[in-house]
Amino acid sequence: MTIEVAAQLGSGPLRLPALLDLLRADGRLLEEDRLRLGRTNVGSANPLVFLVEQKVEDAARPGARLDMDALLQWLGGKVGQKVFEIDPLRINVGAVAEVMSQAFAQRHRILAVNVTDEEVTVASGEPGISDWVQNVEHVTRKRVKRVLADPRDIARHTAEFYTMARSVQGAGSAGVAASAAGLSN
Repeated sequence: MTIEVAAQLGSGPLRLPALLDLLRADGRLLEEDRLRLGRTNVGSANPLVFLVEQKVEDAARPGARLDMDALLQWLGGKVGQKVFEIDPLRINVGAVAEVMSQAFAQRHRILAVNVTDEEVTVASGEPGISDWVQNVEHVTRKRVKRVLADPRDIARHTAEFYTMARSVQGAGSAGVAASAAGLSN
C-alpha cells in the first residue's frame, strides 16, 4: 500500500468517507454522489457492499455502475493486493478449514482459500485490517498471502466450507467405525 493510500484509508476497517474521496480523486465517482453518500452511516456493513447496493455510476465508464468487480480491481490496485474470486470447486475445503477455526474466520471476516507447503492464501474484504496475520502465521508456520475478495462471498463461503469440512470429517469417522465393526464380524 502506498503511503498516500495508507494515509487516506488508514489501518483498520474501510471507512466510507475515505473510500468515496479516493474514488472521486481517481475519477471513478461523480461529485454529487460523493456528497450524497458521504452523509450516510453504513454501520457495521462493509463500505464496498454498501456502494454496490447504491448502484452508483462509475464515472470512468459512462453507463456502467460501480459493481463489486470494478471496486475490488480498483482497490486491489490501490493497496497492492490481488483480487481472488472464490470458486468452491477449486478449493480444498478440508485443508483450508484446518488453517483456522470457523469462529476465527467469522470474527475477522476472512477465509483461507489455498494452502501450500510454504504459504496460506487468505481472502479478506478489508485490506487495512491485518491483526490476524501474525496469529495465522504462528499457528500454521507458513507465510500468509493476502488477497481481496467480495465480502459477501467470504461470509457465504465461510459457513459452507466449514459445514462441508465437518460433514466430510464426520463421514470419514463413520467409515472408519464401520470398517472396524466389519473386521470384528
